[in-house]
Amino acid sequence: YFTVKSLFDVSKTCFKPIPKIDSTVIQLTPRSSPLFEVNEERFFKLINSAFWGRRKQLISALKKSPFISLKKGFESCDFFNKNKLVRGETLDLTSFYEMYKELETKQFFM
Repeated sequence: YFTVKSLFDVSKTCFKPIPKIDSTVIQLTPRSSPLFEVNEERFFKLINSAFWGRRKQLISALKKSPFISLKKGFESCDFFNKNKLVRGETLDLTSFYEMYKELETKQFFM
């Protein structure tokens, strides 16, 4: 929905109480149209499901999702064969879209 641009960093010493990390100021510019054509409900359920298990591998988190049926047949998915050990937090938006397309095509969404 937005184009994100990093503007500048802000030192942690600029805050009270001092946090453990520095911050970054970003600029959000609305897009005229979405980056990808998706079923928004399913796409966001996929992204939420990828983050259910803290520090879990993606396939483990998705197997527990009530929105996606990976009980049988996920081995046939090219995305998972190429990304066996990936975690949700390491994926960019394009990777989520590629995974979404394959799950949608193979009818894994419930």
